Amino acid sequence: MRKAIRPVRFRSEAYVAANGLLTARLFLTSLGRRWPYISQLHELTAAALLQDIGLLATENRHDCDIDEFIHRHRDVYCRHPEAGAAIVSGIKGLSIETQRLIQHHHERIDLSGFPDRPLPTRLGQAARALAIVARFVDLLETTVAEVDSANRVPGRGDQIRAVSRVLL
Repeated sequence: MRKAIRPVRFRSEAYVAANGLLTARLFLTSLGRRWPYISQLHELTAAALLQDIGLLATENRHDCDIDEFIHRHRDVYCRHPEAGAAIVSGIKGLSIETQRLIQHHHERIDLSGFPDRPLPTRLGQAARALAIVARFVDLLETTVAEVDSANRVPGRGDQIRAVSRVLL
């Protein structure tokens, strides 16, 4: 028997799509023209758009919202880049480099990322650039959400959204 589609409040398709678009747009507008390897722009853009596709596959097994999923199932969440790389491996026209970029989009220079925590020298320039831009988008979204939910400074969330629109 097929599993029923999870309720909308438990799915993050909209988040995954928006996050991918924001990351790709920020990368292309900030680094695209200056990126020294034009041949990598296709792979970087595809990886930015598809970076969290593995999240959809891993979270689908749990009936909880994304924040609860990350908190309660951290080990599973930390494997979503590998799941995404595996999914992308079956898509014709996408390179092995795109898979590698997706697998490492949460890696950090200080080795605090996941899933592999390779030495920074083992991450290529493209993987480091994607990880930095993806992290920047995460920080913007987190800041907007915190300001909106705390409502500490009236109108501050609107200011941050305006700045992020200019940047993104």
